[in-house]
Amino acid sequence: MAYGSLRTASGLTVVGDNVGTLGSLEAVKIDIGAAGATSGPVGLSNPLPVRRAGAAVIQDATVSWSNSAAANSENTVDLDLSSAALSPNGGLIVIVRNPSTETALAGELRVAYSDGATTRYAKLAPFTVSTNNAVGGTSADGEAFAFDGALLATQRISLKNSTALDSSGGFTARVQAWVF
Repeated sequence: MAYGSLRTASGLTVVGDNVGTLGSLEAVKIDIGAAGATSGPVGLSNPLPVRRAGAAVIQDATVSWSNSAAANSENTVDLDLSSAALSPNGGLIVIVRNPSTETALAGELRVAYSDGATTRYAKLAPFTVSTNNAVGGTSADGEAFAFDGALLATQRISLKNSTALDSSGGFTARVQAWVF
């Protein structure tokens, strides 16, 4: 049964059909064909696993900074999105709870890539987590950041304390990542 179809400006017809399941995901076949084609697709036809609705937690971790940590001490959380089977327009929500009253956290979402035999991480998007999650002068339980787009790779969240911590300023932050 077709989910729907549309005709593009170039005269192609695009039809999506549910063709089964892949674990908890649906397998959807996308047919792109010439307008008026009645005997099968012309062009592309591939089963594509997609997440049709909802969101799922793919990471729930804590990262810690010790007492007297120097400014820009980095902690990272790796995200493997390959098993999340996101739809091509899926995205990522990162939630960070920063309990520190001393420092904000400078964050980056990074994407892995291969440079010969070396895996490197390129900055995809920066973000800032305020001190004690203060939003508009009021403490909050965390801050959320949404990143849209096709996220079918290994990602890394990097967090750095913006200022040096005092001798009793160590803290632990919680990081959650959700795919949708």
